Amino acid sequence: MVINNIYDEYPIWSIPVNFKGSKWCLEQTGNDMYRGRAGILLFMYYVKLLKDKSSYTQLYNKMLSAIPPSVSLSKTTFGLTGDIGYFIVLSIIEDYDTNTLACLNYIKSVLTELEKTDFASVSNKSDYINGLLPLINTLVRYYRRGIEKERVLRLVLSLGDTLYNDVSERDNSNFGYSFGHGLSGVIFTLKNIYKVTRLKKYKELILQLVPREKIKIHSLKWCSGEFGTLVNHPQSVPEGIVASLDNDTFCHGSMAIINFYIDYMKEMDTSMELESLLCSVVMNKSKEGEYRIVQTSNFPDFSLYTGVTGIAYTFLRYIALNQNDKKIVIPSLLEI
Repeated sequence: MVINNIYDEYPIWSIPVNFKGSKWCLEQTGNDMYRGRAGILLFMYYVKLLKDKSSYTQLYNKMLSAIPPSVSLSKTTFGLTGDIGYFIVLSIIEDYDTNTLACLNYIKSVLTELEKTDFASVSNKSDYINGLLPLINTLVRYYRRGIEKERVLRLVLSLGDTLYNDVSERDNSNFGYSFGHGLSGVIFTLKNIYKVTRLKKYKELILQLVPREKIKIHSLKWCSGEFGTLVNHPQSVPEGIVASLDNDTFCHGSMAIINFYIDYMKEMDTSMELESLLCSVVMNKSKEGEYRIVQTSNFPDFSLYTGVTGIAYTFLRYIALNQNDKKIVIPSLLEI
C-alpha cells in the first residue's frame, strides 16, 4: 500500500482525520515524523537495506530528492509533529546515496534556523510528540556521528538549559509517566543530554524525576498511558492490559508493545510474548480484513505513528532479527 503510493508519478499524500463523531476529512500530510512523509522515508530506508532491490533503491532516492533544500521553522512545534521530520530522519539513516550533498546542505540549513530560534518561547517544551524532546535527541545523534559537531553541541547545551529550566520550575506531581506527553519522555531525553555533556545538574534532575515506587500500569498507550515506564524501567507487561488493546498502531496500540518486546528480548526473555502478540495482530487482520486503525475503507492512514507504515516498520524489525546474514539493526521507534 505505502510502496505502491510512492511508485505513482504523483503520489497522494493525504490521510483521513476523524475530527468529530462520524465526521471525517482528508488532511494533506506534511514533512513531519508523526503522520507525514519523513516517517515513510525512514521506513523506505530499511526496506531498501533488507530487500536490496534496485526498485526500492530508486524509490528511496525519489523520496530523498523530495527533501526541500531549506526549511523555515515558523511553527511553534519541534516535536514529532513538527517541520523537522526530515532533520530527524537524516540523523538516523546512514546512507544518503546519490543525494548526499543535498542532504548535508539541508542539515546545515536547519541548524542555521535552529541557531536563530528562541526556544524559551516554544510551547509544550517538555512534550515528545509536540515539544522539544525529539529535537534534542536528534541533535545528540548528529553529535555522536560527528556531523557539524561543534554547532550541534552548542544547540544541545542551549536546549538542555531550556528543558532543565522548564522541568525544574513547574509542578510535576500530576504530570504522569507516559512517553509521548509525560515524564518518561523527559527522563529518556535528560539521560541522553547527560551522556553527551556529563553535567551534574542533569543527573540530579533525573534522580528527582524517577519514581521512587513502581508505577501501576493502567494503560499501555505509548502517548498517554503508563507505557513510558517500561522504557525507563523495563518490567513485565501485564498480560490482561495487552489483551485489552483495541488498536494496532504505535502511538495508541500494540506496535509499541511489540517494539518493547523486541528491544528487551534478550534481557527479559520476551520471545514468547512477542510471538503471541504478533500472531494475534496477524490473525485479527486476517479475520477482520484490516488492521485496527482509525481510518476509512477508501482512505487508509499510511503514517508511521498512527497508521500502517508503523505496523510495517515494526514487522521489518522482527524480520531483521531473523536475517543474521545481513546483520541489519533497525532502531526502535521508542528511541527516536
